[in-house]
Amino acid sequence: MKVKFAHINQLTLQYPKFLLDELTEIAKSRRFYHIILLDIGLFIRSQFNKKLRDIINSANLVIPKGKLLLWSLKKILPANCIQLIESSENISQEQEEENLDLVDDISLNYYITQSHNNLTDYSNFLILLISHFEKQKVGFFFLGDSPENVFLATRHIKQSFPDIKILGTHPAKQLRRQPYEILEKLKKVEPHILIISDRRSTQDIWIKEHQMNLSSTICIGMTSEIQLFAGKQNKFTDYLKLFLKGGWMIPIKIPYYFILVFLYKTILKKEIQCLT
Repeated sequence: MKVKFAHINQLTLQYPKFLLDELTEIAKSRRFYHIILLDIGLFIRSQFNKKLRDIINSANLVIPKGKLLLWSLKKILPANCIQLIESSENISQEQEEENLDLVDDISLNYYITQSHNNLTDYSNFLILLISHFEKQKVGFFFLGDSPENVFLATRHIKQSFPDIKILGTHPAKQLRRQPYEILEKLKKVEPHILIISDRRSTQDIWIKEHQMNLSSTICIGMTSEIQLFAGKQNKFTDYLKLFLKGGWMIPIKIPYYFILVFLYKTILKKEIQCLT
């Protein structure tokens, strides 16, 4: 089910089982596929950044991320959209139980906790991907964060999913300084799935700019997943860097989120359209 959400032309609201089946076929066909995880912050930023907005609308798949965005969608989606989602993505109890038997406890918990009223929050999308592709000989490449964090993250992933195929890692420091070195490394190993963890929006711009060099890869930008898998908690220095980069404005932005929801609920609700 696809929804036109303000300036986002196609936001996909799809049950995880169907999405994973589609990605399995794409990984086998070895073609470029750009997935964007849209949270409320990226949505607002794209409203004022035409380049980012065009990149989001040209992506192959845009899926929702974050409770705030899901809450907003539930409030503003017309009744006919909800009915279409329920009719097109309704899975019988027997089918759902059969699907859950094929995944491990982490994925089982994901299925149970992340789907609410047929609107799925893909905040834990990386766990779902890794558990699904662990035994399918699908190669992952992790690009982003610091050298220490990317090393720890991949080690922890291997400990939890021993059969996962990790073809390589690279820190984010050279993402802008030495892009061609990274591209040569990616060309050599040819991963099926590339996970980029960098600043929000920067990672998706980088994917779009180097699309020709990633012609056989599913590319996904994720903001803090490598740090989370590394088990790193934010320290005082991290908060200081966030403050210097404008993080002090976050409390100012929060009321704007609710104002935005109010506007779409009242004045701009006509811009929400269900696409078949």
